[in-house]
Amino acid sequence: MKNVLRFSTLLTFLLSMSASLVAGAQEDLAHPRYYIVIREETADGEGIQLDSAAIYGTVDSKSIIRILFDREKLTEALGIFPLEETEAVIRIEAYVQPQNAEKYPVSVEKYSTVVKRTEIAQEASLPESQETKVTMFTRTEYEIHHHDRKLGLSPSQPDDLIRVTVDTHIDLASLNLQRGDRVYLTVSELENQYHLTKILEVKSFGLEVYLKSPIILTYRESAGGETSLAPSPGTTIVFKKVGRVQSWFEDWLHLGVNVAFLDFDSAQSLEVGMALALTIYKDFFEIGYGRNLTMREDPWYWYIGLNVVHLPGQGG
Repeated sequence: MKNVLRFSTLLTFLLSMSASLVAGAQEDLAHPRYYIVIREETADGEGIQLDSAAIYGTVDSKSIIRILFDREKLTEALGIFPLEETEAVIRIEAYVQPQNAEKYPVSVEKYSTVVKRTEIAQEASLPESQETKVTMFTRTEYEIHHHDRKLGLSPSQPDDLIRVTVDTHIDLASLNLQRGDRVYLTVSELENQYHLTKILEVKSFGLEVYLKSPIILTYRESAGGETSLAPSPGTTIVFKKVGRVQSWFEDWLHLGVNVAFLDFDSAQSLEVGMALALTIYKDFFEIGYGRNLTMREDPWYWYIGLNVVHLPGQGG
């Protein structure tokens, strides 16, 4: 009798586990991440499929984000429900959040249309002086019109699914995004309340060129053995290689060219130097070796620099 009870308990446990696994499998198939493919198409035409399981990622500011349906997987997903429930309602939304600014919606072709309304408004206040102060400001409002897609399986018309399934895309270059901005993309299946969310940080991959304005201290040794130290203003053109897989030196070491106004000879009214530069730790420190272009004797010099305009952590 005890063995029968143990067997019954074990069988009940196994059946409940099996039911949970089947329900979990069905849920996975019904979720948009199973049949939606999100791919980045770079300006060079390279296609990069984004990980469907990862919420966060990076994307190039000049790329096109394509949202594609895998028809075979979608047919399989719809087929797990009873016949009267074989439909899905797909909504695709996109938002952009610039750095230090509020998030706003953008249109997704064939899925949503965003109408932007900007108006000049004014606000009046009555301070203690009893003089009315009127403040003018710009107010922007967004209105979103959704064009949800209803997808379904029909035994009499099996091709309907292919006909109503519409791929779409978001052209990031047309949005004029800057490095550090974020794109929020959500694909929702409204019937079952499933959501596939992507948060993509915008970067500019490849060679990035920007300016820094360090305060430099030059060191020069003349033929007579005399040395001189002098502060000089200058500007450095920094070359930074930004890759999709961040290397250890991406924030630590960058090459550049420094142009400085020097003061080696008091008889010269204008002295210009040019040096090969190496910036260190997010361009905070700088060292270089260059030549005074306006002098013939002992024109070579070393310098060290400190960038106090952009402190570490602020980027290039």
